[in-house]
Amino acid sequence: SIMNAPEPSEHAGLLGKIYMQDRYQYQSVDNSNLRQIDKSWQGFDTLINLPAITFDTPTPLDVDVFFGYTNVGLKGNKAFGPPLNATALLNSKTEAFSVGASIYPTLSTQWRPFVQVGAKFLRSDTDFSVNAGALGSFADNTVNHETKLLLNAGFEYDLLDSLAYRMTLHGETKHRFQDSAITNDLILWPVERIFLRGGLVSTLDGSHFGFSFGGGLAF
Repeated sequence: SIMNAPEPSEHAGLLGKIYMQDRYQYQSVDNSNLRQIDKSWQGFDTLINLPAITFDTPTPLDVDVFFGYTNVGLKGNKAFGPPLNATALLNSKTEAFSVGASIYPTLSTQWRPFVQVGAKFLRSDTDFSVNAGALGSFADNTVNHETKLLLNAGFEYDLLDSLAYRMTLHGETKHRFQDSAITNDLILWPVERIFLRGGLVSTLDGSHFGFSFGGGLAF
């Protein structure tokens, strides 16, 4: 049977809460050719989380639904000396829309494991041009669309009454599992209903790293 979702529990994490958040994102570039032009992807992400339902099983399961948007990009140029005497310009942007559900058992402890399932819709727009002076110029625009299964797992753990640690394994569902990312976040509540969230991210194979920082409002 299904019951109405309970009131958000009094813990330092984000599961079971209605909230909106915005964060700045920094991600290192893991493509050697792009790294010569720009060292990082930078942008922001926005997330809305809503408690939905509770399944009345022997260990009750709560379900949150979430909607996310990410916008990151890189741009730069690289000059080539003789004999080319050319300049390459790159402007690339990736947008991602995600929708899914967080499923977690109703536990009265400070540790809350969860699984997230959903879908992510990505759009990449890349402008690349080369100006070689008397040799001429070249320009190209590429737009790619991709849909991916979203499958994450992790947990929240209360360190203090107003501080929680959240680990999430973002499973790579289209390519190598080693490309999956792990995020390690701290969630701090300086005042009631306002939280700060920041942390580090890296891939399992260590080829990529980054960080994010921001905050939000819980209702």
